[in-house]
Amino acid sequence: MKLTVFLVGIGLMAIGLVGLYYILKYIITPYNRFVFENFNAHGVVELADWDAAVRFRKYQAKKEFLEALVGWPTAILFFGGFLMAAFTVVYHFSM
Repeated sequence: MKLTVFLVGIGLMAIGLVGLYYILKYIITPYNRFVFENFNAHGVVELADWDAAVRFRKYQAKKEFLEALVGWPTAILFFGGFLMAAFTVVYHFSM
């Protein structure tokens, strides 16, 4: 029984890490790359025209929505898996 709980905890942590990888690769990194390519010497995002500014705002809103949509379940899965795995390890070594 303890091994099953431990393995389920490790599995949940792995699912959480896959979600974290998705967030970093497809949401945060492209946004940061776009900001890095379009900032001026003072560190302020400087866009060429109004259409680029509108696209940037839409992209920023989409990024924040996806971070919330994917981020919270990922954090819950990872934290729950960590608690399950840690509890079984502590329980096993306390005997």
